[in-house]
Amino acid sequence: MLPSDETDSDVIFYVQFKGPIENVWGSPIGLSVQTIDIYIDTDGVPGSGSAEALTGRRVRISEGSAGEFAGWVEGWNQSLFSADGSALPAKVRAVTDPIHRRVAVQVPKSAIGPPMPDWGYIVFVLGQEGFPASDSLRVREVTHLAQEWRFGGGHDGPFDPNVIDMLAAPGEQERMLSGYDAAAGALAAVRAVRVGE
Repeated sequence: MLPSDETDSDVIFYVQFKGPIENVWGSPIGLSVQTIDIYIDTDGVPGSGSAEALTGRRVRISEGSAGEFAGWVEGWNQSLFSADGSALPAKVRAVTDPIHRRVAVQVPKSAIGPPMPDWGYIVFVLGQEGFPASDSLRVREVTHLAQEWRFGGGHDGPFDPNVIDMLAAPGEQERMLSGYDAAAGALAAVRAVRVGE
């Protein structure tokens, strides 16, 4: 996933899925199970944006990838946040294409500007959770063992990521997401992908 298209008014991100996109819970945009986060580093200046992922993700963003914007897309909510965590009034739109297994996310240029070749992107796929923990922005937890409403493969602690998939170079996803240290209370650090890489 990288910005694949643009119109006069929007930047369009296409998020491609290998598996089916099903609307089992009847969301208005046809996306029920998955949640998509898109973090955008527009200036490439270490520490100038936010190193905080949206709540409940249980990862941090490396200083060199600190982002100015975070987009959040799920079946019932589509929002854009600034680096200080405040929701922006920009209207984010998502169009689900279950036949081609992709979601097109449209973000207004009036909010983020036109895409530049040196922008960095972090993209997460998470599970949507309608009844989240109080410290989670509607994402499903990863626990040690899979349960009816939980993913397996974690360690039942507050430091293992709730990220299911992410945009990364081959081999980098596992390396980054396994980089947390529960004993030291340190979250895994993730870094942006840039178009030229």
